[in-house]
Amino acid sequence: MGRAVLAEIEYVADVKLHMVPQPVVEHVLGVEVTKVVLEFVRQVLAQNSLFAGFPPIRIGHVDFRALHYANRPASPVH
Repeated sequence: MGRAVLAEIEYVADVKLHMVPQPVVEHVLGVEVTKVVLEFVRQVLAQNSLFAGFPPIRIGHVDFRALHYANRPASPVH
């Protein structure tokens, strides 16, 4: 039987984009940067759970691309 764990984490990334074309900035920030930040969150959760005497918490795959594009408002029709 699995365990449920509730963890609330706020994580901030200070990102500087260089030579990224404007049409893809939203994708880079909403998808690519988020994937990188999640790796740090995974590490923090795993280390803290071990420190507390529990097995490391493992976060499964998150499809940020699908989440990002599913939550975008529909484009207006011209």
